Order: sequence, then structure tokens, then C-alpha cells
Amino acid sequence: MSLEYEAWCAEEPDLSRVARVTTLIMRSVFMLGEHETRCTLEERDSARFDWGDSVFCLVSKTGPDFAEDPRCWTLFAESGSRGEEVHELLSLAVVVSAGVAHDGVVVDETGRLANRKIRPMDLIGRVTRAEAPSAGELLRQLRSQVRTGGPGD
Repeated sequence: MSLEYEAWCAEEPDLSRVARVTTLIMRSVFMLGEHETRCTLEERDSARFDWGDSVFCLVSKTGPDFAEDPRCWTLFAESGSRGEEVHELLSLAVVVSAGVAHDGVVVDETGRLANRKIRPMDLIGRVTRAEAPSAGELLRQLRSQVRTGGPGD
């Protein structure tokens, strides 16, 4: 099973806009190089997001008719390789970007993060306060933070 994060968005996620914001987050917040996020559409509602030459995640979206919350669009980001921290950070950056760009929340159904639901700007705040020398340490810090009672927790 691959690692997957979700964003529940108030409006339909625009994948090219999400890719632009993902580049900003990967560079400025996660500080993971100067690459661009390349978005390659596979179908109307799915794409592959690449960061550099070897890091990627698969992204798809569903409308409110198929969402857990019938008022929201859902964007899924599945990391390209299990156990690879940068792949997981890319998938996390994608859902954070969708949440920022489309008024949504980040959702972690598998319990890796401290909260099941978290506002994207709260997660960005946690990252900027972390003193993490590596992608792995950043993920460990995000996973070990105390629950703060985010939206819907």
C-alpha cells in the first residue's frame, strides 16, 4: 500500500494551480531544492506530479457526489514510493497546496500525522517552526506533534 493524503476542497481543484503552489511549498517551506513541479495530466481528473527526475506522486480528484463530505471535492495524492521521505513530502505538499488554493483541509486517513484533519496553513506553520535537518526528520516531527484539536478531530 502506498502512502496517500487527501484534501477536502470547497471548489474543484485546478491541477495546474495546485502544481504551481506545490512548487512554492516544496522550495520555500520544505526547502527541498529549486525544481519545478511538473504536472502531467493522465486523464481529466488525474495526473502525475514530478519533482526533479525521480520523485513523483499520483494525483486524482473526485466530485462531491463521491466524497465523504458531500459539500467538498476530494483531491488524493499518493506517494510514488513507500518509505521514501521526499516522495511522501511531495504528496503532502500537493494536498496542502490544494487546501490553500481551493479553501480546504488536509486529511490523513491513515493516522501518520498528529491530526486526522488539519488546516493547510496550520501545517505550514508547524513545518516552519520545525528544526529539521532532513526530510525524514521533518516527517518524524510532524507525526509526533501533540494533537491540537484541528477541524473535525
